[in-house]
Amino acid sequence: MALKPDHEQRPLWIGNDCVIFLEAYSPLYKVASDFLVAVAEPLSRPTFIHEYRLTKYSLYAAASVGLSDEDITTKLTHFCKN
Repeated sequence: MALKPDHEQRPLWIGNDCVIFLEAYSPLYKVASDFLVAVAEPLSRPTFIHEYRLTKYSLYAAASVGLSDEDITTKLTHFCKN
């Protein structure tokens, strides 16, 4: 996967296995973290890099609070480096 030209300003890496890595030192950390809590399951949250996974259950939970598939993909695209 290629990096976006402005990847340094984006806090997320998304892997093929639905694992998401969040840079906790990013200026967008708080907004991205709040979003990920709503759509993904936390796996690990050490100091600098947090790890989440998208699952069918986490996506069901996101839908139950009113997030559409378009909302989720738009936000992931906005925050994602790759």
